[in-house]
Amino acid sequence: MGQHDVDPTIQSVGEASRSILEDGSSVSESSYILQYLELKYPETPLLPKDVDGKLEARRFEVLCDGVCDAVVLTFFEDARRSSQP
Repeated sequence: MGQHDVDPTIQSVGEASRSILEDGSSVSESSYILQYLELKYPETPLLPKDVDGKLEARRFEVLCDGVCDAVVLTFFEDARRSSQP
């Protein structure tokens, strides 16, 4: 594999996280992973209980998703430019 190749058995391209679920399937969307954990294990919540706290956490999630998208796009744009003659 080259320097920027990603092993598809380990990680989806551009994805930073992956969870293996109880049924053996996997998911790489961080917001789904968070919701899965919140619903399956309510005794150990990751999000605040109050509405304002949940909204603040969601706002932070959206901000981080945007930053990650920009980083991934920059990475691929740089790779595209460096592969051109």
